[in-house]
Amino acid sequence: MFVVQRRGGYPWAEGYFNRNDNAALPLELPIDGDSRSLYVYIGDDVSANAQQIKQVLLRLVVSGADVSNKIEVGLNRVPLSLNVRDDGWKDRQIFSPGPQSPSGGVNNWKSDPNQKLLRLDYEVTPSYCKLGTNQVTLRCAEHNSRNTTVSIKIEKLELHVHYVEA
Repeated sequence: MFVVQRRGGYPWAEGYFNRNDNAALPLELPIDGDSRSLYVYIGDDVSANAQQIKQVLLRLVVSGADVSNKIEVGLNRVPLSLNVRDDGWKDRQIFSPGPQSPSGGVNNWKSDPNQKLLRLDYEVTPSYCKLGTNQVTLRCAEHNSRNTTVSIKIEKLELHVHYVEA
């Protein structure tokens, strides 16, 4: 799994290097159709080893979205097809819309039963992936125009590479 880092840090953290202050996530996605880019570093040569790969998917976890939102995603300028949409996703590491708790500790957070996150999985052809930095473009392509106060945030971006078992 290859990820884009989230802001946060340890409860006892002091100073710049302990908090990921410049991490790209969470990222506000405008509802007016403008696109945003994130960059994910892929440390495996996925394209060259395509015969050993069962599946590659790009997963987004989004807060603030509703059923009217359609988010278009591209990897290195190639549009991706939505494979799974889960409007009832729960993630015990994300506290939106509340403030994000510091990371670390005893890892005993509970999922909020009222949490409203959206999980989107996009199918990725292995040849779309480059060894190194890859550009992910995101755009809210459809939005209920009556609700102009919504704030859509990309909370997580993960690229999952599933290898064929030997």
